[in-house]
Amino acid sequence: GISPSLSAPIISGAAIVPISTGYQQPVAGVQMNGAINGLTYGISGADTANDLYVNPGGAQDQFQRYWMQIDTAITKRSDAAWAVGEAAGCLDTGVVGNNDYFIHLIARSDTAVVDWLCSLSAFSPTMPANYNRSRPIGWFRRTAGATVNFHVQETAGGGLRYRWITPILSVDVAASLTTTQRNDILAIPNGFNTEAHIIAMVTDAAVYQVILQSSDETDAAPSTSASPGFNLGNYVAGATGTADLTIFTNGALYARGSSATADNYRVITKGFTWSRR
Repeated sequence: GISPSLSAPIISGAAIVPISTGYQQPVAGVQMNGAINGLTYGISGADTANDLYVNPGGAQDQFQRYWMQIDTAITKRSDAAWAVGEAAGCLDTGVVGNNDYFIHLIARSDTAVVDWLCSLSAFSPTMPANYNRSRPIGWFRRTAGATVNFHVQETAGGGLRYRWITPILSVDVAASLTTTQRNDILAIPNGFNTEAHIIAMVTDAAVYQVILQSSDETDAAPSTSASPGFNLGNYVAGATGTADLTIFTNGALYARGSSATADNYRVITKGFTWSRR
């Protein structure tokens, strides 16, 4: 049921859905359509290699039936097995490694406790006993035994803008970009769609064009006069061309050159935007 002491109502159509701390049954007939707000996160200053915090906020569970909310930030350790509460571990299973991890808000319906965990899985974390609701809310990467430094901010509708503090060189190849489409994995979540923010560069002894695109776009040669056009080029023979681009992608970047092989092709990943819907 709904507690009589309520605050911060969410308006959905003609109905008002009151929100209170914790795990909550929905109001009959009201859909909150994947709502999420707050729940930004970052690296903790106590142990920057392993500790992360999740800020206050709330979200519907994966079935869009229940609201989960935390009112104070919760810090947890990525190098320890999950346990409930502040300063405990967040790892759902196994031992920590140099991997990409997803942050899930979790709840148990019997006690209304809301917490979070980290998992290698984007959508199917190993849940602690009695926890039966979850929602992916974040992502981070560990390299060389530590979390790679990042900054996130909330965007309209509860999305996230994720920015690497030091942008990552994701592609650096010589004589490998040709007229046959290639694909490379960016330093962003893989397996679901985000908007990747990149800087792409191409160098060649001749004037050279490149079309950079996502996996669901038609593979076609870059063109100066017809579709799909081009979004990277050097314009002057022997020079380096650069472009600051946003590409809708599931983690891979597809590229096709205008002729033969480009001398050098590089892509720097600045970050990504994720709707969290």
